[in-house]
Amino acid sequence: MTTSTGEIAIDSTDITAKERPRKDGKTGAAFGHRTASSGEMDIFYGYKLHLATVNTNHGPIPVAARIAPANYSDFEFAETLMNEGYYFHNKAFGFAPSYYLMDAGYDAEYIYSQALKLRGQAIVKLNHRGKKGTYKEHTDYGTPLCPGKNAMVYRGTEKKNLTNKFCYPRIFGQPVDCQGECGCTSSYGYVKRVSINENPRMFCSPHRGSRTWHEIYKHRTSIERLFSVLKGHLYMDRLIKRGIDKAFTDIMICLITFLA
Repeated sequence: MTTSTGEIAIDSTDITAKERPRKDGKTGAAFGHRTASSGEMDIFYGYKLHLATVNTNHGPIPVAARIAPANYSDFEFAETLMNEGYYFHNKAFGFAPSYYLMDAGYDAEYIYSQALKLRGQAIVKLNHRGKKGTYKEHTDYGTPLCPGKNAMVYRGTEKKNLTNKFCYPRIFGQPVDCQGECGCTSSYGYVKRVSINENPRMFCSPHRGSRTWHEIYKHRTSIERLFSVLKGHLYMDRLIKRGIDKAFTDIMICLITFLA
């Protein structure tokens, strides 16, 4: 029996066009950027497959897909894929997915807000956009700083009001440089609660700096392995016909074959 882990993974992959580049763009293909594993950008001509998968005990299962010219942004399809993944998961498994896993290319506030609307949480790697090291009230990954500028310790999420709880690090044996700035009168130390709804991009549940968050994020690579199977064994990236409509047909056949 196939069971879901409650995770939807979303990503895109490049599909090189069979035809040569044309100025009129009638075939639907376009120039776009292919991101290599090293992080370098490479330009190609063709399409992109935007895909959502459900992580299960038998591996990832494709549940929603879009084919688009290569110059279309991943953002343009993320919300649609999230919605379709949510409805499929509810119907097939009887409960809403808990997490939506995406890489830094999807780091936008509306992605996190949409996940919360779907009763889930977006697990997305941050793209600091040049702001790394400039935050004053928290670390680069959203861990609040106490008045003494020490990173606090995550102690869980209060699910009822979507609030993360952080405590004074010395209480948990961590060395701190404190001159009494917190004014702590309790043996438990300084406590800070952060509302996820106030800044859903920076704050999430589980907290981005926690071990649990990193363990969940590792599962995102399941969709990358699926792309490797589709290309390496089902030849999804070797189109033999010209035009986006025929590319769509070939790619859908690959996905159906994988599921068969």
